[in-house]
Amino acid sequence: MFKRRRTESPGTHIYFISWVENSDSLIKQELSVIKQDIDSTRDWPKIAVLMPVYNPCKQHLEEAVQSVLKQVYPNWELCIADDNSDEIHVRKLIQRYMKRDNRIKAVFREFNGHISQASNSALELVDADYVALMDHDDVLVPDALYRIAKAIK
Repeated sequence: MFKRRRTESPGTHIYFISWVENSDSLIKQELSVIKQDIDSTRDWPKIAVLMPVYNPCKQHLEEAVQSVLKQVYPNWELCIADDNSDEIHVRKLIQRYMKRDNRIKAVFREFNGHISQASNSALELVDADYVALMDHDDVLVPDALYRIAKAIK
């Protein structure tokens, strides 16, 4: 469902990496079928993606948010809780994405409460049926939320 950006020691997870690469090419082939399924079915669940952030690398945060925006499944919301980051780019980037898409919500915490309190702050923004968690350095494959919604249905 998502790709971890963190590097692994040499030789680990080679089969998983190969599987992800093959799965990504299958996604492109299935895209029209997935879109038809979404369009022809009613009552899809809304999924909130919670993303607690604290001083993430700008590129990683952009890639994480972009991966949510690129979801083929449209019935989602991204709830970001900035845990009092002191890196200036974090707030600016989040605010830019909030203006771009109204499905993106954010809270800017006044005190650092670490991942559990930041996750709870993001959870307070949720207006969805289901919740998924995502780190600020994760990247979702384009059909991740569709697969979750399909499993729920």
